[in-house]
Amino acid sequence: MRWLAEQVHRTGDLYAYRSAPTQGVEGIATQRRLQRDRPDGYQAELAVQMEISLDGGNFELRGRVDGADLSAAPAVVEEFKTTRADPELAHRHDGAVHWAQARLYAAMLAEAHPNLHDWRLRLLYCHPDDGRVRAFEERQSSTALREFLHDTLARFAARMRPWRKHQAARNAWLAERDFPYPSYRPHQRAAARRCYQALRAEESLLLEAPTGSGKSMAVLYAALKSLPQTGASKLIFLTSRGTGAAAAEAALERIDATSGRIRRITLAAKEKQCLTPGMPCAADQCPYAKGYFDKRIDAEATLLADPAITPERVREVGRRHEVCPYELCLDAALWSDVVIGDYNYVFDPVVRLRRFADGKDIDLLIDEAHQLSDRAEEALSVGLCRSTFKAALAEPLPALLARRLRSIDRALVNLRREHGHPDQAVIEAPAALTRAIERFLKTLFSDEGALDALPKTQVAAWAANRWRKAELWRQSEAFVHLLRTHDSDIDVMLRCLDASEHLKESLARYRSSIRFSGTLSPLPLYNALHGLVEAPAERAGSPFESEQVAVLLVTDINTYFNGRQASMAQVVDLVRDVVAARAGRYLLAFPSYGYLDGFAEAAKGSLGSIRLHRQAPDMTDGQRTEYLSDFAQSEPPALAAIVLGGVFAESVDFAAVSLSGVLAIGAGLPPPTLARASKARYFDAKSGNGVEVAYQQPAMTKVAQVAGRLLRSPEDRGVICLVDPRFGHDGFQRFFPSHWRPQRVPARQVGTTVAKFWREPWQPPMLRED
Repeated sequence: MRWLAEQVHRTGDLYAYRSAPTQGVEGIATQRRLQRDRPDGYQAELAVQMEISLDGGNFELRGRVDGADLSAAPAVVEEFKTTRADPELAHRHDGAVHWAQARLYAAMLAEAHPNLHDWRLRLLYCHPDDGRVRAFEERQSSTALREFLHDTLARFAARMRPWRKHQAARNAWLAERDFPYPSYRPHQRAAARRCYQALRAEESLLLEAPTGSGKSMAVLYAALKSLPQTGASKLIFLTSRGTGAAAAEAALERIDATSGRIRRITLAAKEKQCLTPGMPCAADQCPYAKGYFDKRIDAEATLLADPAITPERVREVGRRHEVCPYELCLDAALWSDVVIGDYNYVFDPVVRLRRFADGKDIDLLIDEAHQLSDRAEEALSVGLCRSTFKAALAEPLPALLARRLRSIDRALVNLRREHGHPDQAVIEAPAALTRAIERFLKTLFSDEGALDALPKTQVAAWAANRWRKAELWRQSEAFVHLLRTHDSDIDVMLRCLDASEHLKESLARYRSSIRFSGTLSPLPLYNALHGLVEAPAERAGSPFESEQVAVLLVTDINTYFNGRQASMAQVVDLVRDVVAARAGRYLLAFPSYGYLDGFAEAAKGSLGSIRLHRQAPDMTDGQRTEYLSDFAQSEPPALAAIVLGGVFAESVDFAAVSLSGVLAIGAGLPPPTLARASKARYFDAKSGNGVEVAYQQPAMTKVAQVAGRLLRSPEDRGVICLVDPRFGHDGFQRFFPSHWRPQRVPARQVGTTVAKFWREPWQPPMLRED
């Protein structure tokens, strides 16, 4: 009902006023406190539901009335709004929607109780701290309420009509749409069929399909074909990198290049979409927020006329109609078949989209799912830096606000004093710090315009608000508080060690999901990390023959951190031997930039005509493109030295480069930190696999991902050379893709083995048991 009221009755400005945030638990507590004094016939949290036929379709209206007294004369309906804003201001800007909610609830009750003819509606704005209540009241007849309901539904039907017409045409077209290529790749049809079955059965499938197998096309094609059968309204394609979004866009363009039946939209971050310098997000400072809700329907119509909606197109339409591109994009996504965006839009508890929070008619397609648990842990982790609040204190602040910031600073200093100036320490939940944060936030928004000229305080407010919100999702067993000090700076972090419960709850909001990647071995581990131990898990067959790749394990070169300098000459000799056996293009993947730079320095004068391309930290998009272009155009032999886990190791398609091999120099275990040690202890206690989860899984995922850059077509051949003693251990080999057939080769024999691979038909070892 709230969504219906928002869609039909919202008018005026976007970001009309500022208010200190309130949390759901505060609203519940405030409402219950006020309802304790209501008479005996009063009913709180009264569920209402109504089946209706609308514009040829059947719909269900549902909601929960905050409070109602049907025994009173006239009958009473109350709608509570917990806010720290000026109630007159809130009512002026949001009252149309709030009254619409109250009237719609009353209308539904009037339909259910035809003997009640007179109604008193109350809209109550409640302050959660001091208990102040500002009540607005109106009288309505049951006839007027029914007319309001019918008018609202008629206006909503007018909005829904183009969407329903589009869906009908889409489903008819999809029923006849063949696979967009002349034939499937090997095993691609089976992967698509399994995805289709999972979506029909409302499963949450975990699917491992090798890089280069066409998994994105298989998943998207199957999901689109399932829409007419499942009744799902849309697909949300989630990715952790921009390159994943580009791959989805390309697949959708291939599926529907000309008909325009599949409407797809790619979401972009607010800072990338904003047209106003400084991103003020205030109606009095941004012309694109002023009157947004009065202009959005026309802007939506313009935008939705294009079936492939890119961020650039959204900005263009936003500028033309003078509406906020970011909000326009989110509104248009409601009427799109495929929404492409970052993980955060579903899994970050602060920035996830309220528009899609109830996803019972939405299917999720989660690309690069090997990153899902790490990304969720990052989203649930928060931190506070003393330097952030000291910077805010340097601004010309109101006296009370400055006092609140100094309280936060004192709380941070007291933590350091209490724990004896540690570099890092695990600490108890810092209650005094959290109280100081709460007082700061309550004071902050008492003056609506206080932040306008205080950019450093805005940053502090954002960090403080996220810390405060983290109290809602913190579970003591799966989280740890860390204190870190450096010189005068002090950091306090709430670190999530295990996001499985959060992921389970998030995925349960949606009808079905496919989690897919090229590196999900061992499958049971990833299902456990996603909170779905009992969910189905499948491996698609590899489209590549075992004779296409030699997987060589070089375990007699010490690449441990303390042995790298001593073994650097051996690494240089190994690389030179591989290239001498086949003068091609190779990826060299190192665990760190330091190791990469050390190799480059040691290799000077030893590589002869071999050209070395070095990845640099913090490369821009343009520099990345130039790097790839230079490498692709280099005459062999050529080396691209990259970092494990970076963009070139995971998300870049090297099909145009024609690689001859990939060498991973080192296992790339993450360095030991207090947070990682805490994670290992947590999983040791939970499931007995702390080292596996905290160290081996993140390392081997990066190794398998960079190895997946090698084979992209049935014609490709090459070598994968893994250099580290640990690659010979069972605990590390558990993460090898199931189609690999590795063999150990001493470093001195690698050159001759590689030459043999290229010279004659390759006979890999027998397939290892899974």
